[in-house]
Amino acid sequence: MATTPSASASTVSSAVPASLCEQVMEQALDAIVMATPDGCIRFANRQAAALLRRPREEILGRHATELVPAAERARAEDVIARLNRGESVLDEFLVSRSDGLTLCVEMSATRIVDNATGMGYLMGVLRDIQGRRQAELERLRDEQRHRDALVREVHHRIKNHLQGLVGLIAGEMARHPEAEPVFADVMTQISSIAVVHGLQAKTGSDAINLCDMVSSICQALGGVHGLGPAFLPRVLIARPAVVAATECVPMALVLNELIGNAVKHAAGSRESVRVEVRGAASPAIAEILICNPGRLPAEQRQAATHDLSSGLGLVRALLPAEGVEFRLENAEDSDRVLTRLRFSAPVVSQAEEETAR
Repeated sequence: MATTPSASASTVSSAVPASLCEQVMEQALDAIVMATPDGCIRFANRQAAALLRRPREEILGRHATELVPAAERARAEDVIARLNRGESVLDEFLVSRSDGLTLCVEMSATRIVDNATGMGYLMGVLRDIQGRRQAELERLRDEQRHRDALVREVHHRIKNHLQGLVGLIAGEMARHPEAEPVFADVMTQISSIAVVHGLQAKTGSDAINLCDMVSSICQALGGVHGLGPAFLPRVLIARPAVVAATECVPMALVLNELIGNAVKHAAGSRESVRVEVRGAASPAIAEILICNPGRLPAEQRQAATHDLSSGLGLVRALLPAEGVEFRLENAEDSDRVLTRLRFSAPVVSQAEEETAR
């Protein structure tokens, strides 16, 4: 026989006692604060006191903006205004603890109304996400370290493959001495690209220090042309200039061509070829000077402007539309040819920290 619910059970009130609501908020695992529409805090549960490291007496009666750092107060005022317009807010904030430290929290806030009195209150639920943020940052750092290691390995392998290719070309050059000039040019061009990948493998960055690039290319050319390891640039720049990642290979080929030409056209005085890297007046950042014995014929000076010779044609083809000024001229005070490259943004940027060289 089916039973009929008692009258008392069917008439249970759906209202939850205020004391029970307050007990639920007090025992909640998240921090809960309630404020008047103007932002004055009237309630804070035990988790709010623990989160802020403050006794509840120090929280109650304070304005909500006093619990965040000065930099966050304008945002806090905006949130109060939005809540009073009936919006709900879910956002991340920094809050100030009593020990002076700041903590990152996720705040879910809304406006509620006491049906009995018609009084509106602003309620915020705060959750400590500092640990989550730290874990996320550590995960991102791990991913970046893993990516950097992979990038370095890729650049290292490319450099090794290019150096192996140079070895194969050297073998062909030994078997075909009549083609030595052509083979030598190809070898130095490949070596200059290998230099870029070698430096990128070493630093783990796609951008390269300009001085390191010039020094490595001089060393590579010195080996091909029998100048020895002493063939190095003179560095007269106080702060390092960094070549943009997209310009590293083109600039390496340009420098290889210009320094290599200076060596080949030094009329038997290869040891007197001078290469300098120096600072430059703004807006330029750095300047490279290549000086070698000889005189530049008029037609070759014209070629520097109108791109009529193959070597200079390669240089002109590789130079970007902006960021590098290229000049080729006879030095006024001696029988020497002066090649000048002046670098500025976006091809080269100034490193932040000063480096003693």
